[in-house]
Amino acid sequence: MKQRTKILLLYLFCSIVWVVGSDLVLLAFDQEVIPLFQGMKGIVFVLASSIFIYLLISKTEKLQELEEEKEKIETLINSMVDFVNFKDGEGRWIQTNDYGLKLYQLENVDYRGKKDSELAAYSKASREPLLYCEHTDNLTWERGETTRTEEVFPMEDGTKKTFDTIKTPIYDENGKRKGLVVIGRDITERKKAEKRLAESELRYKALFDHNPELVYRIDLHGNIVDLNDKFMQVTGYKQEDALGKSILTYVQPDDHERLRWKLEQVKLTRRAHQCNQVRINHRYGDRVIVNCASVPIIIDNELVGITGYATNITKY
Repeated sequence: MKQRTKILLLYLFCSIVWVVGSDLVLLAFDQEVIPLFQGMKGIVFVLASSIFIYLLISKTEKLQELEEEKEKIETLINSMVDFVNFKDGEGRWIQTNDYGLKLYQLENVDYRGKKDSELAAYSKASREPLLYCEHTDNLTWERGETTRTEEVFPMEDGTKKTFDTIKTPIYDENGKRKGLVVIGRDITERKKAEKRLAESELRYKALFDHNPELVYRIDLHGNIVDLNDKFMQVTGYKQEDALGKSILTYVQPDDHERLRWKLEQVKLTRRAHQCNQVRINHRYGDRVIVNCASVPIIIDNELVGITGYATNITKY
């Protein structure tokens, strides 16, 4: 509105100067040529006004187009489930989406033109995340390239959320800082899932490594993928020497067909199967007999391997 007022006042000023000034100039001419110059003056004024109006309409159309584009961008970023923030080269907030304002608890704050450290004063809960965000902004500018960090935000209910935050710096043709685009995606549930998976893997590893029986994992071709320490005690061979070899390598030939059939049943039925009294090829020729239980390994409804448990029954 201020810009329009300035343009209107400028037009009025120029018009008055032209009308009054040209009349004063015409007083110095002969009375016979004044009508001619009066007509030319009117034509020039009309042409100048037409050009002014054309430029004003063009500018108005461009402003309208920019306003429409701005509305589209606002609609787009406000429909996103991610936090989106645009900053200038000094780190001052230019625009953010509704999700970002709610995340930082700045819904009723005039954030435009303020830095993170300034906005920290408006939200006690988000003070530390905002200060940390300004720190990572500076790291992005120093590196001069897109960076990716994980940032933790406290929520009003006392919980915390983790965001995978990507920051992209923008420079002008002279290499001067122009802006910074920040996009953060909530990965809280993914982090929890990763933690649960890690804990589950640790429990499985402990059960695998410290099991009193020989435990092994084989792929769908029957090749050994992993073994626990009991393997050497039962077979006399080192664990590292067995990895990648067929499980049948350590079974006496007469029992190959029977064990192979049991493994095929596990793959077909996706159920555990038992194969008793399997004779082992011991490294030093000792007599060793085991009962084998084969259990399918199913991940995302896909059979990816088999876990085997071998109980040494030789002494019985």
